[in-house]
Amino acid sequence: MTRVLFIGLWVCLITLLASYGGVYWMTGTSPGSDESPTWLASNIAASSRSPCR
Repeated sequence: MTRVLFIGLWVCLITLLASYGGVYWMTGTSPGSDESPTWLASNIAASSRSPCR
């Protein structure tokens, strides 16, 4: 029982660290930063101009 609990906590910890790392890697800033990612807005604007097929 204790082993299953520790495995569950380990999986949760790895998942949280991986998602934090992914956000940090994709935006180049920490998730708590006040800066908004400008590349996201430009990618959304560029994709809305291209026709969907």
